[in-house]
Amino acid sequence: MEENLKDQKDSLDDLKRKLYSRNKDILNRGKIRQKINPSKYVIKDQWGLKPKEETIISSSWQKNLEMNMKKSSSVSIFKKIFIFAFIFFILALGFAVIKFFGNSNDISTSNVGINILGSTFAEGGEEVNLQIEIENRNNTPLELSDLLIEYPKGSGSAEFERIRKSIGTIESGQTANESVKVILLGEQGSSKEVKVTLEFRIHGSNAVFQKEKSYPIVISSSPISLSIEAPEKTTSNQEITLKIITTLNTQKPTPNIRFKVEYPAGFQFESSTPDPFSGNNLWDLGDLSPGVERTIVIKGKLLGQSGDERSFRIYSGAKDFNDQSAIKVVYNSLLHTIAIERPFIEINLFMNGVNEDEYNLPSQTDTTINVEWVNNLPTKIDNVELDISLTGNALDKHSVKTLNGFYDSSENKISWNKNTSPIFSSIEPGERGSVNFNFSSLSLLANNQSPIENPEIFLEASIKGQQLSQGIISQEINSLKKKVIRINSDLQIVAKGYYYSGPLTNTGPIPPKAGEKTTYTIIWTLANSSNKVSGAMAKTTLPLYVSWLGNVSSSSEDITYNELTREIIWKIGTVEKGTGFSGPTKEIAFQVELLPSVSQIGSTPQLVSETILTGEDTFTKASLKDTRSSINTNLYNDIGGSGNDKVVE
Repeated sequence: MEENLKDQKDSLDDLKRKLYSRNKDILNRGKIRQKINPSKYVIKDQWGLKPKEETIISSSWQKNLEMNMKKSSSVSIFKKIFIFAFIFFILALGFAVIKFFGNSNDISTSNVGINILGSTFAEGGEEVNLQIEIENRNNTPLELSDLLIEYPKGSGSAEFERIRKSIGTIESGQTANESVKVILLGEQGSSKEVKVTLEFRIHGSNAVFQKEKSYPIVISSSPISLSIEAPEKTTSNQEITLKIITTLNTQKPTPNIRFKVEYPAGFQFESSTPDPFSGNNLWDLGDLSPGVERTIVIKGKLLGQSGDERSFRIYSGAKDFNDQSAIKVVYNSLLHTIAIERPFIEINLFMNGVNEDEYNLPSQTDTTINVEWVNNLPTKIDNVELDISLTGNALDKHSVKTLNGFYDSSENKISWNKNTSPIFSSIEPGERGSVNFNFSSLSLLANNQSPIENPEIFLEASIKGQQLSQGIISQEINSLKKKVIRINSDLQIVAKGYYYSGPLTNTGPIPPKAGEKTTYTIIWTLANSSNKVSGAMAKTTLPLYVSWLGNVSSSSEDITYNELTREIIWKIGTVEKGTGFSGPTKEIAFQVELLPSVSQIGSTPQLVSETILTGEDTFTKASLKDTRSSINTNLYNDIGGSGNDKVVE
């Protein structure tokens, strides 16, 4: 054992001597370099190694040393890159901190604060005081600063009220204060935004910077309140009434208030109180005082199918002086919807076979009214009563006649019930029926009195009955229908021929002679009874053997002759009511010349053809027409004209 340890120590000493020797030959002497094959050699864990094994260990150690040096070099490169990136990050962070906290001249709108102080609720039309604070947290002053305040003029208005205030320079760290008063208008509960904009510049720059902030304010009450009293349901073609009430809520009078209603499709305007300022849907209410109510009552009819809904849109506000049909600023608005329902028991009136709400008739015309009804309910209707009311200044009460009904002249009413007709005891579901009656209108010039002004006859039909539900009377069913008959004015023309009489002097032989000229005077006289007539015109035609001389009795009248059509036309224009009756007549005379032929000997030649008068009744809107027969040489209206009418040789 001791001997082995000694051998190992000698070997180590020998190896140490060789390693630290400066003589290279000691290491290489007698040695031949060989390629190392690690798979063939295994290093023992004991020292006692042979020389060959020592050589293998030395070569392997050198190789491992080289590999470790390469790895060390690679790790060093990555380490340098990491250190460089870390230093760059630290420098960038430092620069950002310096820029943010340092004394920089850069500007930012985020460093401009706008605070708005004031009430978030306001009464419509009343002044609202707002305090505006502007804080400059930038390191540079804000120069040429302007404050712009914008807010809507009215409810739903696209126009804005604008207030601009000059603030000047706001130094760094300084807070500027401004106060402004605004008046907001709108419906109660609506929200309005006041927009505040700060415009400013900075030294050395022409750019304009802006900072905006909005401040919502809720309208606690509208300056003008609107309310409506109107039905929510109706049947088609039934008259409805809309009562609209306008009240000023502010403490100060509001001038130049205009009121507008937009009617739905199918609405027929009939009347209003007061009358509209323009058309049928615009009213000027003038100046409103606090607490004072203005009421507008509108009457009309809604036409539509069962299940339809019709909406009325109502607006109030300041009138537009540039547009007489518009509201410039809307203060308040209102929407009211009416549903159209099918009537439980339907009734219709046919006047001479025509189902119209308004009907025009000549005076003293016999009229037949047919009343039809139908039960639209799924149950029968008992104890039915049908009443027809007849009123109006043109009704001839003595002419009313009916079958199976009773006419009460003191009440101006015709009635049918189960006592007058058994059919009205009970009407089954879907059952139809009808009754009729007759009447005529008065003469518009009765008893030589003044003409009846705006002659009308009103018919109002109502039908009602009882609907049974499980043997108990649950409700009364009724329906109403109204009609109006307007009587046309009696527009008349009288056409006569003269030789001896009249405003014009005539010449030529009487009786007329073949081949010789004779002149005649034709006189047209107008009359009009009850209603004003517009666009009146009279015309006639001359035969080939009669000439127009151009002589007329009045140069102020518009009467002309057309040589191509041979028509004489008198453009009369307006004919006032009562003309020729209670007022003066309107007439014109003109002269024609007859040159008879031998073929006309023994005859009474025609001087003018039939005369036709037309015009429009401004009350009934009906087209009027009156015709008079032709005039010949038989002048039975002229003194001495009779018997001198036939052409002689």
